[in-house]
This record gives sequence, C-alpha cells and structure tokens, in this order.
Amino acid sequence: MRESPAFTPVPTRRARADGWTRERQRDFIATLTHCGDVAAAARAVGMSMQSAYRLRKRAGAESFVAAWDAALDQASYSALDAVMERAVNGVLFT
Repeated sequence: MRESPAFTPVPTRRARADGWTRERQRDFIATLTHCGDVAAAARAVGMSMQSAYRLRKRAGAESFVAAWDAALDQASYSALDAVMERAVNGVLFT
C-alpha cells in the first residue's frame, strides 16, 4: 500500500466542524491515494466533490493541490500494477 503524499493543509477562514478541517483534508488525500476517485474520496470524508474542487482553488492551496495530483498519480500506478499482475499471473475463478 502506498503512503499518501505529505502536504500543508489549506488554511481555513473560520473554524467549522462540518467544513474542510485539517484532519478532513488529510483523510481526503489519503483516501484519494488509495481509490483515485475524487467524488468517492470526498464522500468518504463527508464532503462533496464540488466543495473539494472549491477548496483546491482557494488561496494557499498550493501544497494541497500538489498532494491531490500526486495522490491521483499514485492511485493510477496502483491500478496499473493490479492490471499487470492479472495479465502476468491470471485470475483464479472459484
């Protein structure tokens, strides 16, 4: 399993328990690293895909954006690894 990329969370304008907290941002990037699906990662942390893209556009989000992009790259490599594994070794059906 791959590690999620390190990043500095986007600064929040006001503290909201239901908003993009630092922890929620970290969990989103970790989930995105494993699933490669922005909508699914946002849902997993209780947020919408649209709010994730709004967070990505905020001032101070450069590190978050870099981690997001790296997470998607890692997820695609994981998927490619799985495809290659199946191509080389086949799949057992029971």
